[in-house]
Amino acid sequence: MTCSALTNQRPHYLKFIFSLILSLSFIATQAHIDSLGFRQCFESKSIKYFKKLAEFQHSHQLKGCIYVQNSNPVIGTFMGGTILIGDGEAVYDSYNLYQINILTQGDTIIYYDFSNNHQNSDRPVIWFNNLFTAIPSVYKNESGLNALSREFRKNFNAPFRDSVFFRPSFFGIYCGEGGVETSEHAKIRQLIVSKKSPELLNLLFSSNTYDQLWGYYGFHMLAQSGYKLSADVQNIMHVIENKKGNLSACDGCLVDDYAIDWLIENIIKRETPIKH
Repeated sequence: MTCSALTNQRPHYLKFIFSLILSLSFIATQAHIDSLGFRQCFESKSIKYFKKLAEFQHSHQLKGCIYVQNSNPVIGTFMGGTILIGDGEAVYDSYNLYQINILTQGDTIIYYDFSNNHQNSDRPVIWFNNLFTAIPSVYKNESGLNALSREFRKNFNAPFRDSVFFRPSFFGIYCGEGGVETSEHAKIRQLIVSKKSPELLNLLFSSNTYDQLWGYYGFHMLAQSGYKLSADVQNIMHVIENKKGNLSACDGCLVDDYAIDWLIENIIKRETPIKH
């Protein structure tokens, strides 16, 4: 073979070598993730393994990011949240995100669902797809979910509905620079002014923790204005006061996850009673 022939073929060799390096790099990353038992995280049904994997992936700067948020309280030791999986180094710079809804009892996952995830087909999270092809997209521990339903009904006299629980929500009265009233607060304010206690009661009974907090706020404002609360309403408000967990909320210009008891003591109970 002549020198000129080798020179002409060099780009093809380079392309082959470059693609081989990329393939080996991808396989190595895949193996590294698999070695941690990424798939086993779901199979073990333990939330702590996801948290350990998220810490490992972040500290070793592996491809993609994993973020675990599991602090939205349902009742007792039952919590809910999400596992976010993206293709960036962190959630905020990920072009593509998968959101997996979860319910836990203590450390044990009793429900997860990533069947409704949507991804941009131009940039699929390949390593995620490859790892989860053999895993059911929905998992339900019937025993755990039945225990959750019984506990929820006992405390709120209403059925627990996961579709309502996972509905995107936010708690904020006046947010941003200058304290702009949120649309959520404007709706609740109208219910308070009109003394529409049935609508507020529906919020207290809701499976959505944010709804419950808005219902708590509404009845608290009514009580501050002299409205007499029934024993049932007071009992449910007491249950909400004792929920341990965090909700996404604003404190003026600050938006963060705040503990429910902090929101009640520092936001709700410091509000001026609404005039009817």
